[in-house]
Amino acid sequence: MVFFFLGTTALWISRDRSPGYWDDAWYLTNSLVLYDTLIDHGPIAYWKKFLGALEFKAPLIAVLPTPLYGLFGRHAFVAYGVNLVFMALLFGAVYHLARRYSSPRSGLVAVYVTATMPLLYGLSRQYLVEYGLTALVAATVCCLVESRWLRDTHKACCLGVLFGLGLMMKVTFPLYVFLPFCFVAIRIFAPEPIGMSPSNAHPRPARSSLLMWFLAFVAPLALIALPWYGRNWRKTLDHAFRSGFSPMADQYGMGDPFSLSVVWGYLTHWVNDGISGAYFLLLMVLAGIALWYKIRMGRPGLPSEGRTLVLLWFLPFLMFLFGRNKDIRFTAPLLPAVAILIAWIADSFLSSMTRWGRLAFSFLFAFPLLAYLHTSFGLLGNTRLVWGDLVLLAPRLSHARPPDRQVWPHQEILDVLRDYSPFPEERAVMLGSDTAHFNANNFELAVVEGLDSFRITTSAYEEDLASLLNAVNSIPTFVYKEGGEPGPRFTNRLFKPLLEDVQNGGKFVHLSIYPLLPGLPSLPDGSKVVVYQNRYPNSAVLERYNFDAGVTSHYCEIEKPTCTVSFSNLMKLTGLSFVIERQWLRVSYTWSSTKKVDPDLFCFTHILDDQGRVLGYLDHSIPEEPVMGWNEAWGAREILRYRLPDNANQVQLRLGLFRKSSGERFRIQEAQSLRGAKLSLTDEGTAILATGMTALPPMRPPGDG
Repeated sequence: MVFFFLGTTALWISRDRSPGYWDDAWYLTNSLVLYDTLIDHGPIAYWKKFLGALEFKAPLIAVLPTPLYGLFGRHAFVAYGVNLVFMALLFGAVYHLARRYSSPRSGLVAVYVTATMPLLYGLSRQYLVEYGLTALVAATVCCLVESRWLRDTHKACCLGVLFGLGLMMKVTFPLYVFLPFCFVAIRIFAPEPIGMSPSNAHPRPARSSLLMWFLAFVAPLALIALPWYGRNWRKTLDHAFRSGFSPMADQYGMGDPFSLSVVWGYLTHWVNDGISGAYFLLLMVLAGIALWYKIRMGRPGLPSEGRTLVLLWFLPFLMFLFGRNKDIRFTAPLLPAVAILIAWIADSFLSSMTRWGRLAFSFLFAFPLLAYLHTSFGLLGNTRLVWGDLVLLAPRLSHARPPDRQVWPHQEILDVLRDYSPFPEERAVMLGSDTAHFNANNFELAVVEGLDSFRITTSAYEEDLASLLNAVNSIPTFVYKEGGEPGPRFTNRLFKPLLEDVQNGGKFVHLSIYPLLPGLPSLPDGSKVVVYQNRYPNSAVLERYNFDAGVTSHYCEIEKPTCTVSFSNLMKLTGLSFVIERQWLRVSYTWSSTKKVDPDLFCFTHILDDQGRVLGYLDHSIPEEPVMGWNEAWGAREILRYRLPDNANQVQLRLGLFRKSSGERFRIQEAQSLRGAKLSLTDEGTAILATGMTALPPMRPPGDG
């Protein structure tokens, strides 16, 4: 049975050609970046990259594909093999839990029910954290039970490993295992374990054994989770809180969470797309019959200990039922408890049935498998079976669907943009579309997978029109698609005024006017790609002069540096000043080299308002072709400008250096302000934050005496 579901999942993954959607594309992109860091720069750089990975989300999901990439090749498709490993772990944990309180047959039924729940088999085919989290939660509950009720130090060590991995998968992991853990811990101090006769009871452990158990549990937990959470715990907890309890959660909500209509709508959605309408009906019928048998005929019910454990495991469902975020995938770690409950009830009936009754019951249980194959592979075409609000059979559900055989041409679009970009030194693209198959996340995945050098941004999440217009005016290329699948209702709200500015602002030109331009590939949803090129991006360098830093000149910044910022002992920023003149920000840089400079060097400069929001970019290459041979005596001075929103009266700059080919940032060894702008380190020592205004002296070319 296990091999059947592993095989059908592997078959589905091999047939699907759709790009990752949003979060899954983001996880896959980071997994490739981590692997490339290991291959190109070694284990130490990999460890450092891991410590900063994802920043506000636990990064285990991005780490796990690393050995698979090494074994089977560097392709995002390979990462889905992680889900197959988690599937085997989940099935094993569910089997052992169900068998412990009933029979081996109960364990097999529990595995079958778990494998055919739409939410679980749908998540097994996406690269999201919830499926791996479900497997780790089930394994943790199983380990709790198998640890002789917290008396086995070897099992305590395994439990600590599972807790550490669970926390590294998602910060909400303790929510799913807290109540089962408390239930098991209470048994230590009970006179005898609940539900067991005194003859089978274990004696209370001594304090010394409790201490050993605690140390065996905490040591691997701290070793796994502490290094990353020690650096990122504040941002992670803040994001988790905002995702569940802030207005950000309402984007995934259904209205007032305490409204009866919202509660009913959520329950209906969870039943149909989570456990399936067929299992809900089966559970209700079996539970009713079991209750009747217990009352009228005195037959024993479910094991009290197991019933309590499963109830406590499922109890966090109430938080999601009345929470603001209504995405049902967060309830996935609770579904194995429902599967085990169904298995126990079914097993109690099978034990008392005749052979023909068991055969009829088996045919009834075959219906979820039919629904599984229909939704997964379109077995019955577009057949849909509904009874009231319950969906019993459907060709597509919210997380479960047939494989998409159509290939989306993200890489081909990037190839066209690369070949016909008027600014080859700055390949930056803003995406004006945000749909499941056409968004910034899966374009960034295509960039990383193709080892390209594009910088991808999006208009989808910007709420301030002035900031968005300035951002797009800094970007050389603007891309969107016309028609096709719609995007989420809560993103890209400013697309219409943005598109009007791009089309009528006078800076952008439609890409189709270029001669000999090959046709852009069509998209599988029937839409067409539209590309605009920016003829005058704000990030253009207005003036640049190269000079010999060892010769006395008329540059006051060279003779009297305003700052000293050393980038990996390769380049130094010795002058930085900026001023606002009639809503134009003018920024002056003075550079000097300490080693030979290669032409791959790139400066990023983010313009921020006083609240830290991005207003625009002044990213640009530093060395030009004639200065590829810079030595310690050479330098350059340059001025850039940017049009600010009308209400921007004060700005700050965040800047640093990186290599365009790899995206690797240079670390800053020294950052000292001598006069003018105040400097501080940010982004883990890879950028400086400059605040305060300075007067901008006029630039005088060499020889002007």
